[in-house]
Amino acid sequence: MTLTVTDNDGRTDAVTKTVKITAAASTPSDPTVDDTEDGGGQIQIPHLFVAAENQMMASLNGGETWTDRTTGGAGATGSFRTVSAATDWDSNTTAACFGTSTGEVHRTTDACMTSTKVFTVPGGAEITAIWADTVTRGIWWLGTVDGRLFRSADNGVTWGLYNDFGDGLPISAIGTPGDGSLFVFGGGILTNLNSLIRIDWAKTGRFAEVAIGGALA
Repeated sequence: MTLTVTDNDGRTDAVTKTVKITAAASTPSDPTVDDTEDGGGQIQIPHLFVAAENQMMASLNGGETWTDRTTGGAGATGSFRTVSAATDWDSNTTAACFGTSTGEVHRTTDACMTSTKVFTVPGGAEITAIWADTVTRGIWWLGTVDGRLFRSADNGVTWGLYNDFGDGLPISAIGTPGDGSLFVFGGGILTNLNSLIRIDWAKTGRFAEVAIGGALA
């Protein structure tokens, strides 16, 4: 395995490491497994998910091959706009939730072989962000184009309103830092308004707001 770096002047340098594989890629359920001869640790082939407008897509081999499920096959009334999977808990997960332009959540547990519509946002507002909590297992978050935040406590099976910010500012992204807080990003690329970060420090439903001039990078 070789990593090559090229600077702005075109000069390059490279470092090579030989990894002797002694076993197939393992799952993170057994962190004691070492897949290499020299103690390099586990080798994990990532599972990938993509919301590709007219298709929900999954790959179980790092992107080499894909399983596609069309909007028609999934019974979706809109296009797939966003997706999240609990890969921070299990890099080999086959479960993901996809959000659509018509406010539907389509959930798969078998890497897009099948899927189920589990929720529709009241009024059909577009889902602009969906996020599997990286700190608390089983918690998922969903944001809409009109500024509503929904929460699931059962791995995306059922959803309830967590907060309606009431100003119509689109939610463009959601984050859950390691300190246990909840970050909700509004505006940015979705509007010409100034960007806004709303922070729920202890996930109690009480948000502090921080305005940022211009769009989020």
